[in-house]
Amino acid sequence: MRIAVLSDLHLGAETSAFASLCRGEPNQPFLDLMEALRPQGEKYDHLVLLGDFFDLSLVSFAEAWRAAKAFLQTPQIQNLTDRIIYVPGNHDFTMWHYFEQDIHVTRRVQATPAQDPEAFRYSVPGVLGADGALSLIGVNRGAFLGDKFSGGFFQGLWSGPSKEFAVAYPNLYVAGKDVTLLTHGQYFDGVWSYLGKLCLKGADANLDNEATGKLSISELVQTNYPTSVLLASAIGQSGIFSKLAQSVVEDVNQGDFGKVEAFKKAWIQKLEAELNFGGLFGWAKKLGSHLAIYLVDKLVQSQIEKLKQGEGARYNPDYVEEHLANIQAYLQISQEEFSKISWADPSFERLIFGHTHLPTGPTEKACVVPVKDSSRGVRCYNTGGWICDKQGDFQGAVAIYESDASKPWTMFHVNKSGASEPFDLD
Repeated sequence: MRIAVLSDLHLGAETSAFASLCRGEPNQPFLDLMEALRPQGEKYDHLVLLGDFFDLSLVSFAEAWRAAKAFLQTPQIQNLTDRIIYVPGNHDFTMWHYFEQDIHVTRRVQATPAQDPEAFRYSVPGVLGADGALSLIGVNRGAFLGDKFSGGFFQGLWSGPSKEFAVAYPNLYVAGKDVTLLTHGQYFDGVWSYLGKLCLKGADANLDNEATGKLSISELVQTNYPTSVLLASAIGQSGIFSKLAQSVVEDVNQGDFGKVEAFKKAWIQKLEAELNFGGLFGWAKKLGSHLAIYLVDKLVQSQIEKLKQGEGARYNPDYVEEHLANIQAYLQISQEEFSKISWADPSFERLIFGHTHLPTGPTEKACVVPVKDSSRGVRCYNTGGWICDKQGDFQGAVAIYESDASKPWTMFHVNKSGASEPFDLD
């Protein structure tokens, strides 16, 4: 079995390295990627799109869909593989929401005879065996076509007699000589798992979870569903406001924070003007309100300063160390999930994720995360991203798995200078 893993293409965004390709124009990064992917001239058994394939955070669904369709329907991609496995990320979580809505609501109520809607699945883990067969747990085992979690909603992107498209969320397990976990990685960040933490902190006794004090993978998705939908696509679908947001983000990416600080100042002034309390204790209410506004102002300003200094998930070389506790917790509940769905040893050798846009380098020692039931720890590797900086560079990477190789996992980088030689991940 041969698979290729790509993450963070951000199709639809003007800053994507593939933006010109999606407009029908020549695109060197794409040509470099295709050349590096086809040294043997053979098709891959699977192409794994490991999150943020679409960028719905700032652009409309229609724009992102057209860009993704243009990418997938190029002859090079068509000839690269027949099978795509899509694992949504934070910028395209809404695609998982749309997909579940389509399966569990739309198709059922439009059936003849009409059926009642059913509950969402929230989590559908995928397992790839050494023989290349994909099992979508609770849905099918070994078969692609004809199943409700294959094709369907995405048939307009990837169709043809031999073309197959499956969706797993949020985990895909590659179980060959050992086990590798593939996930986009947004649940390692506070903002994407924050509602779940709040539920555990303040309402655990009233939370109908499987185990007190913790959440399963499915429950993690459930509790963070509202913010995931909001942050993934709400701004991108908000018309004139999304255009405004795009202009602000473009300025920030160029190091210009003028609009951000001007908007913050104007909104703070508006709040101050509207919070005028009368009555006997009006002065106390006004004092308390202005103190709250002052604290909010300082909090927002501190976030602006972090952006100015490039802090956060993106391009952070210390990401794993800074999010170690979250990654450990996620690996633990992923091991528990995998132990319930597979006969294989539930301890993982590797975690491959995207999200940060900073790929693991050929000379870097993998970050090792100690996890229960894994005596050697789990080695973490990142597949980078395809968003261009103000110099037009990006840090894309592709992870390759070949089940018959002595060292099955390799990776190569692609940037504006071209593709690197592959290097081992073991």
